[in-house]
Amino acid sequence: MSKFKTEFNLKENKEKILATLLCIIQDLDWILVGHTESKVTCKEYNPKPLLKKPTHDATIEISINEIDKLILIKGKNIGLGPIQSKHVKNQVLLIKDMLKKKIHDKLSSSLNISNINSSKQDIENKVSTLSSELKNITDLYGKGILTKEEFNKAKERLLNKN
Repeated sequence: MSKFKTEFNLKENKEKILATLLCIIQDLDWILVGHTESKVTCKEYNPKPLLKKPTHDATIEISINEIDKLILIKGKNIGLGPIQSKHVKNQVLLIKDMLKKKIHDKLSSSLNISNINSSKQDIENKVSTLSSELKNITDLYGKGILTKEEFNKAKERLLNKN
């Protein structure tokens, strides 16, 4: 039996990691063998078992320790030798890389959304302030408190400021 394992840390909660793992398994068209709150087991799926391939399907087990955010990925298959060992190692590292990338992408995406929302709010505040100030000087001009020249200068100053 060929085996390979790796471990690494992710600063995400267990639920997000589990949900991401389930998406990865679905993306790879692998079989979900089982999962609990802290462990996922899956297996490669070969839809054409009669197709000769030099490797046996790998079974991957991913364990999550929420206390220290440690992820342990273990893989195995029934074959022996360097080809089988390399295949198991590649599948374990594939899961590791996909998990890190998806978690990173989700984190980046949520940061970008909050930045966009923050920027959008800033713009809305500036537009609201500008609109309010323009309305004020227009009212002053309409009441005859400002001359046309004073109104135009004030309007120009406001528009150039923003």
